[in-house]
Amino acid sequence: MIFDGFFLHHLINELNQHIQKARLEKIYQTGEMSFVFIFYLKGKRMQLKINLSPHQFGMHLTDQKAEQSVNSQFLNSIKKHLEGAILEQIVQQETDRVANFIFTVYDYIDGPIEKKLIFEAMGKHSNLILVKDNLIIETFKNMFFEIGRAHV
Repeated sequence: MIFDGFFLHHLINELNQHIQKARLEKIYQTGEMSFVFIFYLKGKRMQLKINLSPHQFGMHLTDQKAEQSVNSQFLNSIKKHLEGAILEQIVQQETDRVANFIFTVYDYIDGPIEKKLIFEAMGKHSNLILVKDNLIIETFKNMFFEIGRAHV
């Protein structure tokens, strides 16, 4: 199946119907490039799997039990920032293959804080980016180039 902006638009609409306003309970990294986000809403748990693999990138709801098999700095960072947060909505970036998961995290001192988890579904360049106040906190794939794009 082609994972383009049109498909992503409809996928986001469906995901918003199921997990919008849900609490993010747990995050697992089930493989080198796949994550499972467990949401809780109205007595029901739902699992969203995001895969960043070059050949199987995408996201979907699943019923399979998540088994944590990998631990990474990125996983620890998104757990620290997002576990316990409320998913306000998922928004597509214009017509691109980019989904913005907008979370509200409640802090004892600062009150509600908005954080975004951005999923870029770009084949071998698929990435997850954690953002707060339009500043990047952490990225799954860190790619820095002095000029232009790298030719890999």
